Amino acid sequence: MTIQTSFAQKKDINEIAGVFFKSGITKTIEEGSENIEEEMKKGDNYIIAKDESGKILGFISGKTEGRPRHGLYELYHIGVDSEAQGKGIGKILFETLVSEVKKMYISKGFFLRKLYLKTGEKNEKAHHFYEKMGMTQKDSLRAHFANDKKELIYDMFFDSGGKSIKL
Repeated sequence: MTIQTSFAQKKDINEIAGVFFKSGITKTIEEGSENIEEEMKKGDNYIIAKDESGKILGFISGKTEGRPRHGLYELYHIGVDSEAQGKGIGKILFETLVSEVKKMYISKGFFLRKLYLKTGEKNEKAHHFYEKMGMTQKDSLRAHFANDKKELIYDMFFDSGGKSIKL
């Protein structure tokens, strides 16, 4: 299977929303479409992975945090269609996002210093994936998105040459 990645366009929103729904991120496709459109308007980046037929198999999204000189980027969502999971698409999306974010920071005269995310404490499948990608769990937030749920914070750091480093 050949996978192609690209930045999402407005025309991709409904198809991405279908993956949102199948991934369990939203309760309905409509909710996903509204969220994605709102996030894109705010400047969030969405990268999609398509198969040879052009079907969207997965996506990853994120946004810069603070000023460019801070070098911070928050990975916000990642989702892969349930039928396409286990085929390396998540890894391709993650690596593409990191590569594109590094280029974006360099174009502004800075460098990506830290990539981070928040994920549910009970989402062990995601924890394993992020650790496999080189991220480390650093902290937790109590009652962040809901009173009865804890979010874990994962991060990874980069030097000025773009190489992943441990702090």
